[in-house]
Amino acid sequence: MAQNSDQKSNSSGSLPHDAPHVHSTWTSDILETQDKTPYSFDIGGVGYGSDAMRMQSRRGSRGRSTTIITARNRSFVKRRRILVTAVVLIAAIIVVVLVLRYSPLFEIRKIAANQTEHVSSTTISSLAVIPDGATLFNLDESKVVEKLSVNPWIARATITTTFPDQINIEIVERQELALVMLSNGTEAWRIASDAHWLEPVALQEPGSSDTVVATPIEQARAIAKSSNDIFVTEVDGSIKPTAGALCTDDGIGALITYLAEFSPELRSQIVSAKAKSREALSIVLTNGIEVLLGAPNDIIVKERVIIGLLAAHEGEITYINVRVASAPTWRGRTSEDDALAAAALAAQAEQEQRAAAEAAAAAAAADPANALVQVTEASVEEPQAVQPQDTTPAFEPQEGDTNYGYYSEYGTWIWSYFDEFGNYIYGYNDANGNWIPLG
Repeated sequence: MAQNSDQKSNSSGSLPHDAPHVHSTWTSDILETQDKTPYSFDIGGVGYGSDAMRMQSRRGSRGRSTTIITARNRSFVKRRRILVTAVVLIAAIIVVVLVLRYSPLFEIRKIAANQTEHVSSTTISSLAVIPDGATLFNLDESKVVEKLSVNPWIARATITTTFPDQINIEIVERQELALVMLSNGTEAWRIASDAHWLEPVALQEPGSSDTVVATPIEQARAIAKSSNDIFVTEVDGSIKPTAGALCTDDGIGALITYLAEFSPELRSQIVSAKAKSREALSIVLTNGIEVLLGAPNDIIVKERVIIGLLAAHEGEITYINVRVASAPTWRGRTSEDDALAAAALAAQAEQEQRAAAEAAAAAAAADPANALVQVTEASVEEPQAVQPQDTTPAFEPQEGDTNYGYYSEYGTWIWSYFDEFGNYIYGYNDANGNWIPLG
């Protein structure tokens, strides 16, 4: 019985523990699955599956064949199904995209644009130039934005869509900052806070019509005031503005840097500026005080000095120099200032009196009998000629005294002060002793 049991056990395909070493003898006893794929073999009479699970059924009287199902086969079938499904989905997506991209249902028929102070919605729509047949899905938005940027007032643009046939264009307009009077004295350009040139303003020569009596610079000053712009003069002669281009001038660039960092409190008081260079940069406040700023450094400190001096000496200061923030200088009102102001008032009164006398003389000449005012030559005095002040600095101040100037980065002493006549002295002496004015 034990022998029969061992035989039965051996016939089940299990390998006894005391089985002898099996030599490299391969028996080609290949089984086949139901789909005729061979993947099983016997070694030394013992059957092994290809790499995993195996189910065996002994061959019976009905001729059933041994069936082997492996994990590899299952994995292959599963991967094949996933691959086929993915290909079908990708193809479907491509078809849908193509249909949507060129479908007339989504063709752009409407443009909505926000209107700003200097750019109308009609201008925006005309600049956009949407191609015929363009849809919400094939519109090249970058090209539309590029076309809009041709207008110098447009800083940036954003495009969104509204189904099924509308695009929305929202623009951000550049902020006008100043009106720059060019060195030729006949042209003036608007400039934005991001240093881009915007557009020229129309100026006329005096006498070009019966109504034009002001000079171009007076016209530009009036335009700047009405536009609430800072009026900039004394700029470099090489400046040649182009609408939409970035201004690369150092003097104007320095001014814009100051204005960007100044507080609204100080910036709102600036009415004009002189921007010949980074170093020779000054502003004029609403109260008429001129402030020499110099190069754009230590801006916060300089502002504190300016505001502090204005508060401490309200109504007394006429000039502030903060080129060197750590060593500011200022000039207060003096008796000479009062004398000059009185002289100006006297001159104005004299001019008004002369005009009245001339009017009375004309009336008397037209109707002598009824003339109420007799005018003699003595009643009209000729105004005294105003002698021009010599702007050559009197060298009483000592070189090196920071109350009267400063050393440039090249070691040259620059005079910067008001003389006894109230004239602002700003310049230096060259190697030959010649006076070179800077302002």
